[in-house]
Amino acid sequence: SSPSMLSVAAKIREKVDSLLYRGFIANTGWEQLYQYPRYLKALVSRYETAELNPQAERERSIVWDKWWNKYLQVAEKKSLAVGNDAATSNALKEFRWLLEEFHVSLFAQQLGTKKSVSEKRLIKLFEQLV
Repeated sequence: SSPSMLSVAAKIREKVDSLLYRGFIANTGWEQLYQYPRYLKALVSRYETAELNPQAERERSIVWDKWWNKYLQVAEKKSLAVGNDAATSNALKEFRWLLEEFHVSLFAQQLGTKKSVSEKRLIKLFEQLV
């Protein structure tokens, strides 16, 4: 494996860890659990595509990393905040699962997405969170 493929493998491992952590079944809900096979197939597709087109992987990865890091920052702030209401928690969950759909659309378009997703939609939802 080339160094770039090792990097892709590490990113995919992080993504797997964000989906399959201790207690994920209890925390996730059936609607999202039903989507897990597609999310995992998207990771396989990402790896295969990265081998064929490393430049596209780098470009998509920059976009993905930007959004994932925004989510992590907001999630951390919200978890530390006192008095978060259910609406904030639900909006954060909605954003998180929309990000999963965005990941599929970036790296495995052929699998399709459950709902329409774009950076414009992510921006709109993100602005409601902050």
